[in-house]
Amino acid sequence: MLPVLQWLGDAYGFQLSYLSHSVSSYVCGWLKTFICCPCTDKPSPPRNLKVVETNKDYVVLSWSSPDSDGGSPLTGFLVERKDVTKTSFVSAGRCDAGTFQFRVTKLIEGNEYEFQVAVENEIGQSDWASLDKPVKAKLGFGEFLVF
Repeated sequence: MLPVLQWLGDAYGFQLSYLSHSVSSYVCGWLKTFICCPCTDKPSPPRNLKVVETNKDYVVLSWSSPDSDGGSPLTGFLVERKDVTKTSFVSAGRCDAGTFQFRVTKLIEGNEYEFQVAVENEIGQSDWASLDKPVKAKLGFGEFLVF
């Protein structure tokens, strides 16, 4: 009896078979199928996205780690913004995996913006975490400028 490994054509499985040679024919049978699942996936979205500071030309966002890193170390966070009068998000920047706060700059005073944050690992990018409502770029309550 001769053991034979047969690749199933994808990266996640193979079968172990045996081959028995007799005088009149070959007999082949499957002993065991091994399925190897990928142990990594893209991470889940960041949690608890919120605005911690607003000003006339910037907003500071903060968030918490995702529920799951997907089985692979996190590599960084992506931050996007969108003026509510526009149709698409644009990149506001990125930060490393150990940073849970980001200052989005170059905002226009009085305009409202939507923000979203995603996290990456070596497998891919999470879904976006977003705020429930737009944020207006303005001085915080009780603040004023002195010229």
